[in-house]
Amino acid sequence: MREHRPQSGVTGSSVRRWTLLAALLLLVAVALAVVRFSPLLSVRDVRVTGAETVSRKELLDAVAVPHGTPLFGIESAAAARRCAGIARVARCRVAVEYPSTILVEIAERSAVLYFESPQGSHLLDSEGVEFAVGAAPQATPKLVTAHPGSADAATRAALAVVVAAPDKLRAQIRTVTARSVSDIDLTMRDGKIVEWGGASESERKAAITGPLLTRPGTRYDVSSPDLPTVK
Repeated sequence: MREHRPQSGVTGSSVRRWTLLAALLLLVAVALAVVRFSPLLSVRDVRVTGAETVSRKELLDAVAVPHGTPLFGIESAAAARRCAGIARVARCRVAVEYPSTILVEIAERSAVLYFESPQGSHLLDSEGVEFAVGAAPQATPKLVTAHPGSADAATRAALAVVVAAPDKLRAQIRTVTARSVSDIDLTMRDGKIVEWGGASESERKAAITGPLLTRPGTRYDVSSPDLPTVK
């Protein structure tokens, strides 16, 4: 009588399949390790664009991705946040370009107004961010107000007025005096005074002011843009 033996649950073909899968996984792991740690895919060059006043060294120190760092493990978003922490940097983008390059693109803050203190000239950008203390650019208007700074409503109103002015008009402004949010005057470089009032309708007021300044006078009131006057 023939004896029937139970068949094994593991056949030769299934063993071969598992062996092949294990070998494939091992190859993938080795390939990933090569990609991650190979010197051929590491930082050998850093390209910086958009920097005018911020030094390359300051940017590279902030990005903190030294030469030889494997590209595979670089956290671009974190590097960009560190770069944007520089006071003069408004925006920063960090990108990896294979096989060996990091690209750092920045947009610098530009001065819209400045105010004086015993420490020097404080530069304010269009958002009211005080980003530097030093020499103000020659064409930047001076802000005169009681409590200058980004938290001050009169400062923000003065910034809104200057931002609304077209370049040709802005270049003529020497001083912005903001006694309150609704009482703003512009002193032009030729000594003429523009009584602006509040920051509302600033674009309309700016469009009126340019032609109005060509008329003889010393004081130009555009606080009510429907009824501008010249004295």
